[in-house]
Amino acid sequence: MKRRRFLAAVGTAFAAGCVSRGPDAGAEPTDRESENRTHDESTARAGDRATTLAETTYVEANTTSNDGTPTEEPTQSKTAAETTGEREESAIQRRVSLANVDDVPEKYQLSIDVKLLESTVTAEHTARLRVTTTNEGPKRKISIAEDKCSLFNRMGGLSEQPGLILHRPSSTQWIDRAGNRWVRNRPSDEPRVIAAYGCMNRVYSTGESVVNQYLVWDDYQVDGYLSPGTYRFAEPVQIKPPNAGFEAEPTAEFTWGFSLIVEKPQS
Repeated sequence: MKRRRFLAAVGTAFAAGCVSRGPDAGAEPTDRESENRTHDESTARAGDRATTLAETTYVEANTTSNDGTPTEEPTQSKTAAETTGEREESAIQRRVSLANVDDVPEKYQLSIDVKLLESTVTAEHTARLRVTTTNEGPKRKISIAEDKCSLFNRMGGLSEQPGLILHRPSSTQWIDRAGNRWVRNRPSDEPRVIAAYGCMNRVYSTGESVVNQYLVWDDYQVDGYLSPGTYRFAEPVQIKPPNAGFEAEPTAEFTWGFSLIVEKPQS
């Protein structure tokens, strides 16, 4: 009997220790305090959700339209005047092509070739060609030099069929153009001004080449503007010994040239 009472007392004390808050524990929270804490936590969570929702709504308002479709960043469109101006500048006025190029007889041991570098004429540029002269024989003098003494310089640049003239690129900086056209801004009856200077024949070593470029312009003394047709350019070529003087007679002479075709672009 005493043993059962002792065990019962120990069990009661152990159970009481398990639920005791101890000396450092605060007072038991009341029902009202628990209710207030639960309310504050719920309010904070609701506030966080409201902030997130507001931020999301702001982003969507700046990236979507009223019907929910994505909006695009505004772009600056060109004015009609700008578009028209670009179209006029890039519009092709004429097309130029090579019709034929003369062959140099083999006995002269000389090669002259022409290549069209730019085949269209616009307000921004005109047709451009390159003439390459190569000495395939011994060292000697040939009447084709560079720049101011090139084969088609000065009056040599006029086409046999009136209408075109070839200009060296470096010389055109002194020419006043008529608007967007490649023609001198001069009356057709105004005389030509030709620079007066002499040209020495150039000494070519074996295998040496000389390159000259020309721009295709309209001849201001001829009616019309880059009139469609075929135009031939040709000039005499002289060959002399390497030590020959200025007035020495050439040992060989022939005429060399080529023809260009000018066409209006198809609309």
